[in-house]
Amino acid sequence: MKMEENVLLKNFGTLRVGGPARFFCTVENLADLKEAVGFAKEKKLPLLTIGGGSNMYFSDDGFPGLIIRNQMLGMEFGDEDEKGNAVVSVGAGENWDGFVAETVRRNLGGIENLSWIPGTVGASPVQNIGAYGTEVKETIHEVEALDTRTLVVKKFSNEACNFSYRNSFFKTEEGKHFVVTRVLFRLQKNAPINTNYKDVRAYFEAEKNDHPTLADVRQAVITIRKNKLPDPAVLGTLGSFFKNPILSESAFAQLQKTYAEMPFYTVEQGYKVPAAWLIDHVCGMRGYRKGDVGTYPKQPLAIVNYGEGSAADVRNFSEEVRACVKDKTAVELEYEVRFF
Repeated sequence: MKMEENVLLKNFGTLRVGGPARFFCTVENLADLKEAVGFAKEKKLPLLTIGGGSNMYFSDDGFPGLIIRNQMLGMEFGDEDEKGNAVVSVGAGENWDGFVAETVRRNLGGIENLSWIPGTVGASPVQNIGAYGTEVKETIHEVEALDTRTLVVKKFSNEACNFSYRNSFFKTEEGKHFVVTRVLFRLQKNAPINTNYKDVRAYFEAEKNDHPTLADVRQAVITIRKNKLPDPAVLGTLGSFFKNPILSESAFAQLQKTYAEMPFYTVEQGYKVPAAWLIDHVCGMRGYRKGDVGTYPKQPLAIVNYGEGSAADVRNFSEEVRACVKDKTAVELEYEVRFF
């Protein structure tokens, strides 16, 4: 394991902003990880683990401690039971979409609707990633994570992960002491196809495909995402910058009086309203740009860095978007990205 100093974080995040990390290393196995954690403890440094950097905002000041880049790889596909279910154990550093592609190739269903999401497998339970009618919590069997205080690996059941909308135990103060090392998924052979999400359903209606396969669903999701979202390889972005707000019945009813055409989804906690619709139709900020930072013209929920935008530029721009939505609707958008 190589320990480096003053490494620019803008080179390790898809938003392409961020100052230097005081120390930086890449770990490829549990021994490396324990050594890196020990180094941080010895020097009394704050510690942060990253994967693909696709949901992490790094400030212009950088990070004063140790950044550990998790590159722990490996996929182990267990035997299928009599119902066709199989448990798959995946290293936290594996590329998420590469893993999805492999499950589809093996005809194991459950995460195909989460295709073309950037980042690594280790981030999936932390964020409880979701898209097109699926959340990863529906397939996670167990999460293995290293307790940085004791250097002991602990196993978390699905229930112990305490999943909720774009949230989990690993984002709590207690959970931040753990570094995800492996994730175990329970997937199903010949799983039911999920085309409930309107964009996916419309895609297959246009294709006149009444019996899509897992591979068809994966291709549909990739096509839809590429037509709507910026490609991190082309533009600096963290994808969706804000969560879709969930409103109480009274708050929703009040807002609907002014915006009768506002789309919504009924959820257990109330009414989920698309943040992109508020940014676009209420604030008129679709494609809005200040300098090298703006909302993506095809999806205003995504804030993009067109080239030389700084972390401060992005933060100030995002606060302007939030202020407009709050001023016009009284809804306070919550960030989906994580700030460091």
